[in-house]
Amino acid sequence: HRDLHSVPTRRSSDLAIWDLYSKNFESSIEAHSSAIWCMIKLFNDNIVTGSSDRLLKVFDLVNQHSEPLVKLRGHRGTVFCIGELENNKILSGSEDRTIRLWDLTTKKCILNLKDPNESKINCLYILKDYRFVLTGGDDNLIKIWNIYSEYIPNSLKEDIITKSQENCEIKCDDEK
Repeated sequence: HRDLHSVPTRRSSDLAIWDLYSKNFESSIEAHSSAIWCMIKLFNDNIVTGSSDRLLKVFDLVNQHSEPLVKLRGHRGTVFCIGELENNKILSGSEDRTIRLWDLTTKKCILNLKDPNESKINCLYILKDYRFVLTGGDDNLIKIWNIYSEYIPNSLKEDIITKSQENCEIKCDDEK
């Protein structure tokens, strides 16, 4: 089993595939029509990319498939961030001020959440229990979302952060 790694190339809409053991360049894939802003490796080793062409694409790089397995359309702006949930679902955040929940099995958007402050979604972090998502945007705020009941008001945030901190596992490299 080879350990492949993908990175954007000089042409920012392409992916370069590198073999990390041999440190050899394997190939490149013309992935998008515009710059790739984000990418994640899924639990099943597929790669998801997000781009300024407003698309998310899923690639099977292990089997060297250059065509995307899935193309997800729906965002109206650059896709800046992606996170993986359980049960073959992903979240994406965009310049269009939305977080979208996608089902990779059905290839459909199943939830579209709009930022209440009309801020771009620049980054997201999914907490360990997969219920809560933190987002950061142009309004300089960190927002907490429950993907099952949307944006959480200020009155509940302290309790959620406290519970999330209790559930966090932080380990240093030198810890045994």
